[in-house]
Amino acid sequence: MSTPTDNSPNNASDDRLNDMPDDRASQTTPQVVYVPVPVAADGSGFVPGQALDQEQLAERYAAQQQNAQRRRRRLLAVLLVLLIVLLLAACGLIYYLMTPHTPTPANTAGINWQRSVYGYGDSASQLHNPNDVSVAPGGGSFWVADGSHFRVIEYNINGTFKRVVTHFTLATSTVPTALAQADTKPADGRYEFNYPSRILQASDGTIYVAEQTYNQVLVFDRDFRLQQVLKVTNPQSLAVNDELLAIGGRGGFGVFSRTDYTLVGKIGQVGSGDDQFDLVAGLVLDADNNVFVLDTYNNRVSKYDSVGDKVWVVQLGVAGNGGITGGRDADTAELLEKYPGNLQMPMGLCMDGAGRLVIIDMFDFSVNAYSATDGSFINKWGSYGRDDGFFEYPSALAYDLQQDVFLEAEPALGRVQLFRVDGSASSALPGLRNTLNPLLTACCIPLLLILLILAAYLLWRRYRRRSEDAQRNRQALATEGTDEGTPDAP
Repeated sequence: MSTPTDNSPNNASDDRLNDMPDDRASQTTPQVVYVPVPVAADGSGFVPGQALDQEQLAERYAAQQQNAQRRRRRLLAVLLVLLIVLLLAACGLIYYLMTPHTPTPANTAGINWQRSVYGYGDSASQLHNPNDVSVAPGGGSFWVADGSHFRVIEYNINGTFKRVVTHFTLATSTVPTALAQADTKPADGRYEFNYPSRILQASDGTIYVAEQTYNQVLVFDRDFRLQQVLKVTNPQSLAVNDELLAIGGRGGFGVFSRTDYTLVGKIGQVGSGDDQFDLVAGLVLDADNNVFVLDTYNNRVSKYDSVGDKVWVVQLGVAGNGGITGGRDADTAELLEKYPGNLQMPMGLCMDGAGRLVIIDMFDFSVNAYSATDGSFINKWGSYGRDDGFFEYPSALAYDLQQDVFLEAEPALGRVQLFRVDGSASSALPGLRNTLNPLLTACCIPLLLILLILAAYLLWRRYRRRSEDAQRNRQALATEGTDEGTPDAP
């Protein structure tokens, strides 16, 4: 009698259990883990239900780590680009805020206005009576003598305030020449200025301040420690080079050695004749020790060589000391033919990058260029007005060789203007420097931050790579050690 076959699920399960190998047999087979995994997005080849051993799992983990690192790097690169864009936008904003936005003046008769420094007031950065202006060595800043406020002020060439100086100290306990009687020694050892009328700084940093009211020129180091006091009657103008200091007065000018400030020589007396002067309001001292002298009321300019001989003299217009009528009845066409510049009261003199003598006129409201070789007239620019780019009773003129820009002071308006005229530069470089200077000033900090960020990013990448290389080396050594310690299967 045959036994019926049991097809119940329990019996099927028993059959499968009987077919399974015993534990000893299973020890000789590789350990396999069945993991249902999705297809990898990186194309690693894993499919659902594929059996993965430990080596494959390690490879898959490494691939996932690489993908994660790529995503992090992409995200970091995007963040860096955004940060750089924001910093560049900050550069643009700072440049916009630093650049004057007054509409370009029209009909300025050739004056290319750059910016103006205003400030009729009492604060440190404000001007009250700016009667002189001069450029600091290197052209990065300029000085203004604000006589009514008993101080001198330094501004950056972009017009921003730098510092104000109202007091000074003595370099030594005994100054070679005593100060004016008004300068009584204060308890704290700090002296005050008395109506500073002119200021000039030499290439070595020495600063000269004229106090016309007290007939003296103060000689300071760059920190305003008084080195010397030169007693000069009615000092009206200053000029300096590496060897000499020239001081103009009412009736002539004197030249001093910068070594010990002894008088080298003086020329002139008050008058309108030969070698006579009537208010020397401007001086230029070139590298060859030639002296160019602006004689205001006689309305002429002259050149003297290094030994004091007169080279030439040019009449600029009708003399201002010629009587109340002056040139009132003269025909304008005749005056222009005789005096091409037709100046009225020249008050400031400088030399530009092209080697031309440039004169500013208080009553003609103009800037005029003359040849330094023979004094011949070259060109004329400017007109009257209170708006930017125009002149109202200018009293002083200076030139920044590094930036190719002129500076003029207007005491009545409490204003200093920076401007350019054609043909003044020695080359294209100063003009380019003048254009780029505000941009570089605005962008220096953001650009520095960008460089620091890029440097930090590169260092971080280098550190990460070295760390990853070290980790791979450790894993490789660990794998080799495991392989060596695992016995071969029989």
